[in-house]
Amino acid sequence: MRCETRHVSDLDQLEALYAAGDAHRFPVHCHTTLVIQAVVRGADWCCVNDLVAGPGEVFVHFPQAVHSGGSWDREGLEYLAIYPSLPLVAEIVGRPPSLFPTATSHVVRDPRLARLALETARAAMERPKDASALLKELLLRVVDSPVLMAPGSFDGRGRDAVDVACRHLREHSHRSVSLTELSEVSGVSRFHLIRKFRQRLGITPHQLLISLRVEAAKRLLAAGAPIAAAAIETGFADQSHLTRWFGRLTARRPGEYGPAAR
Repeated sequence: MRCETRHVSDLDQLEALYAAGDAHRFPVHCHTTLVIQAVVRGADWCCVNDLVAGPGEVFVHFPQAVHSGGSWDREGLEYLAIYPSLPLVAEIVGRPPSLFPTATSHVVRDPRLARLALETARAAMERPKDASALLKELLLRVVDSPVLMAPGSFDGRGRDAVDVACRHLREHSHRSVSLTELSEVSGVSRFHLIRKFRQRLGITPHQLLISLRVEAAKRLLAAGAPIAAAAIETGFADQSHLTRWFGRLTARRPGEYGPAAR
C-alpha cells in the first residue's frame, strides 16, 4: 500500500492521506479523531462490522470506533481521507465535543458528500490554504446528518466496565497499564474484562492501548518531534518499538510522517 500524508498546521495539524495499492489489510485499530474516507477505486472492507464502501461512497468513523480496513478484492484500493480532531470539528461547527457520537462507523452513499470529501482531502494534500472552507462545508454536512449524529455505543461517560477501561487507557496511554490495573479501576475480573472487550470492540485492551499510542505519536511527529522522543513520550520502549507498530497500523514509517505542511 502506497501512502502519502500531509498536515495542515492552521487546522490543528489536520491530517490528509492518499492511499493506493493492491491487496492490503490494516489490522484492527481505532482513532482519536473523526475519520472521513472517500473511496476512489476498488472497495474498502471493514471486517469488524462487515461494512463495504465502493467508489463514490464514504466511510465515516467517529472517535474510538474500532475498525479494520483494506481492499475487498484483487482489484486493489485507492482512497483519500482526512482526520480532523474533535476540538477542531467543535470549533468549526460550533458544537461542544460532548455532543458528537463515538465508537460508530458508517458507510455514506451520498454522491454530493463523496465529492466534497474528495475535494477537501485533495485540497489538504495539495492546496492547504484552500482546505478550510471546504472542511467547514463538509463537517456541517456531517453534523447535520441525523443518521451519522445518532448516539454512539460509547459516549465516554463510564456506563460499564468497558467504558471505564477505555477512558482509563485514553488518559494513561503514555505509560504501562496492566490488565490488573484495568480490572481494579473497572471493578470486574480480568477474564470478564477481556471477554467484554472482545464482545464490544473486537480487540483486547492491549490492542487498544497500542492504537492510542500510535495516534499520539502521529501528532507529535507531525509537529516535528524526533522519532525517538515521540516513542518515549507516548509509551513505547524505544524507536524500533514505535517503528514496528507504526508500520503495522499505518503502512508507513515514522520518518514519512514529517513536519506539518504550510
